[in-house]
Amino acid sequence: MNLVKYSDYLGNFLKKYLEATKASGYILGVSGGIDSAVVAGLLKKYLPEKCYCLVMPIHSSKEDGELVCKELDLPYQVLDLTKVYDSYVENTENGKDLSLINLKVRLRMVSLYYYAQTRNMLVIGTDNKDEYYTGYFTKFGDGAYDVNPLRHLTKGEVRDLAKILNINQKIIDKKPSADLIDGICDEDELKVSYDDLDNYLKHKRIPKDAKKRIKYLHKISQHKRKMPVFPKPYK
Repeated sequence: MNLVKYSDYLGNFLKKYLEATKASGYILGVSGGIDSAVVAGLLKKYLPEKCYCLVMPIHSSKEDGELVCKELDLPYQVLDLTKVYDSYVENTENGKDLSLINLKVRLRMVSLYYYAQTRNMLVIGTDNKDEYYTGYFTKFGDGAYDVNPLRHLTKGEVRDLAKILNINQKIIDKKPSADLIDGICDEDELKVSYDDLDNYLKHKRIPKDAKKRIKYLHKISQHKRKMPVFPKPYK
């Protein structure tokens, strides 16, 4: 199945899932990165009247998120969570760098589910195959959603789909970044390139050190891809 046909499949999948759940539509967090832009593009093409977007800056820019929503002519709201984040940090114990980063992501997910419940909508995710496999997402943050159309697409395939959906070239050319640490992109944090990740997931040859790194990331993130652990039943 080529990407054009797969795009149509995803559109029909999202439509049928809405019908099955009797929800009114999808809530999407738009960061201005290529993954959320592609999901926005899918919603625009297949469910333009059944979606709502939130751009949620936290000490970050809203420019690219708004650019995506405006160009696709999707209903959206800018929900600046900076003060909420600052208040939380000010009134709790000192957090380490990673806990503060994950706090930003989890505050956004809380907001998405709040809006979803008030509108009888579902939260739609944006994690791609590379991110899911390596655990490059925040547990109960961007890893929490009701449905995720990009789950089986590599980063390169997401980029190709962005072209099919006519996503702004600025977004396509942008260096992938979670935009949580100034000057740090995804590949800096992963310590492996998306090209190597894509090729590994397609069972192609990659450098040994890259292969070792990917296996390590997959191993240490197993808990993110599983349901919570429970003890044996009480008898």
